[in-house]
Amino acid sequence: MARDIALRYDDEDDLNVSAAGGDLQLGDSLENEIIISLFTWGQENADDERPDGAERGGYWGDGEPSSPNAAPEAIGSRLWLLDGTLTKQNIKSAVDMVKEALDWMSEDERISDWSVESKRSGLEELDILINVILTKGGSRQFSFYKLQRQAGDK
Repeated sequence: MARDIALRYDDEDDLNVSAAGGDLQLGDSLENEIIISLFTWGQENADDERPDGAERGGYWGDGEPSSPNAAPEAIGSRLWLLDGTLTKQNIKSAVDMVKEALDWMSEDERISDWSVESKRSGLEELDILINVILTKGGSRQFSFYKLQRQAGDK
């Protein structure tokens, strides 16, 4: 397993680098890749509606297209666009946005398959469980709680 500086997500609206005793902790590259993919503000589509007062989203570090006719290498998700009370349509959109944000991982053969489950945990809070099948065998689960509130915070 590759090791990076540990990123930690908690349900108190925090995404942080993890430290213990004044030292940075090492973490799991796959978990970091999922966290960055979900919680970096991805570029919205032309037909997306932004939450009231939100500026145009997108990550400054998005890469250049790999060829003249290709789309730019984009990082992040459009989860930041979710706003307000969760409806069935918003929940479906959130699951679709999570899948879209993780597509690159199968294209780059980091994972061979994945599934996303969602559960409403309040009027404005959505819990997501991501089941990942690893390319080299085995599987992992990643849980993110209060996802809509976390992703939509400014």
